[in-house]
Amino acid sequence: MPRPGSGILHVRPWNVRVKGLRDLKLVLVNDDGDGVAEIQDLEQYDLSTTRGRATLLDDILVALGHADRRVVLDMIKERRERAERAMEAARVPQPAADPQAVPGHSNGDAVP
Repeated sequence: MPRPGSGILHVRPWNVRVKGLRDLKLVLVNDDGDGVAEIQDLEQYDLSTTRGRATLLDDILVALGHADRRVVLDMIKERRERAERAMEAARVPQPAADPQAVPGHSNGDAVP
């Protein structure tokens, strides 16, 4: 069983200088695998301290909140557009039914 946190990327400051990991960024993806947010300049976070890790986690949560907000706003926009199209379709006058079209009735009234 893997230990907790073993799948998390740990970047130590000396790795950044020695191995050239400049411009490292974290891409947050949705369930479909599409990137929805990015955390750039990961080398600015001091992951050796609780404060640095908390700051990174804070930034991740804020980015995910913005991504969720965009999804909700897109859903609202789609629903509004569908509602406007439905209202427009309801406003278009429908051709009147031909009273002679009902067989056996000269004035087109339906028999109860």
